[in-house]
Amino acid sequence: LTADTLATLRQFHEQTGDEPAVAALLARGYLASGDVASLQGLARQKMASDQASADVLLHLAETIRNSDAGLQRELVARARDIAGLTIPVALAEARLLAEADHADEGLQLIDRAMLESPLQDPLRRRGMLARAAYLIDFDEPSAALAEMSALASEYAGSLEVQQFVLSQPIAWGDSTLIARAMANLKRLLGSL
Repeated sequence: LTADTLATLRQFHEQTGDEPAVAALLARGYLASGDVASLQGLARQKMASDQASADVLLHLAETIRNSDAGLQRELVARARDIAGLTIPVALAEARLLAEADHADEGLQLIDRAMLESPLQDPLRRRGMLARAAYLIDFDEPSAALAEMSALASEYAGSLEVQQFVLSQPIAWGDSTLIARAMANLKRLLGSL
């Protein structure tokens, strides 16, 4: 990564303020260039800010996921301090728990956040999709299939849900689920 590229990313970050995707891009730039000190400085600056954004902190935590577990935990904890137990915070904490071999605790945290958050569609639906993805990611195939089956039925009119189900390799082992999602998809595409 060239110094020019990093300078452009820093300038873009300064101009856009606390735009989560831009902060994550700058963090990726620091990672790619091996500039761990600047990456840590960016994260600590964001955590210390009076106007810290949970979204920015969570984006940074995801960006550094495989490079600095301690800093990732700090970012997620600060995001929770700011926003409380939202679905995105719960998902980030759940991933940390699952990576420490506590996937069940992570799932309970996600469920608690979903119960405590007065979600309406499309946020509720996206939360449920994220829950299903969590089950897939952390090797709970029967639970993941049951979740996807319920989603495909409950949200038969959602292209996003049908695409999610059909994009999961695990789903293709369940012919009933695939048939339901395909039938839903045909109805949706026929109505466009």
